Amino acid sequence: MDTSTPPPIEPSDLPGPKRSWNRTVGVIALIFGILGLLGALIAPVSLTFTKIMMKTFEEQGADSADVADYIEKLSSLSMMSTIGLAILGIMLAVGGIFLMKTKRLGSPLLKIWAVLKIVFGIFVNYKNYGLTQQQMKIQTSVGGMDPTAAEMTESITNIAVLVGMIFGTLWVIALPVFLLIWLNRSKIRTDISTWES
Repeated sequence: MDTSTPPPIEPSDLPGPKRSWNRTVGVIALIFGILGLLGALIAPVSLTFTKIMMKTFEEQGADSADVADYIEKLSSLSMMSTIGLAILGIMLAVGGIFLMKTKRLGSPLLKIWAVLKIVFGIFVNYKNYGLTQQQMKIQTSVGGMDPTAAEMTESITNIAVLVGMIFGTLWVIALPVFLLIWLNRSKIRTDISTWES
């Protein structure tokens, strides 16, 4: 009769529910990371079209100094946005890949990304709000519009832009807030603690 003891069973060998959250969240992070990189590539193209449009306003009678000031501020913001979106896109994509591969580093990387994205996103939206107001002033100055009508148009446009900025900010912070909440859940932190470094 064989009295040898059976080999110990590792917890990972026991039957139970399979982990899938890391793949789902990882794929979402990877997709949005790639979209962020595409946004970084599109920003300079968008800037070129905006410059052409502003030169058209200048030809129609808009103040040259106002147009030059607007283009300078927009160029500066566009360059910063391109660099920021590229860095954040890479961080998010890499964090997503780490999650899918159950690498522990994915969690802190995505948490850092989330905080940076919230700060960067709110800052860029705020700057865009000011630039859009400046653009509207330039546009209403060229049509030979009645001053009262121009003032009313500007007021309505400012409200629309403000509403757009609020919804834009909510969109920008949605994924970062979700990741911060999800990755800080005790069950998820316990699961991540078992992963490879």
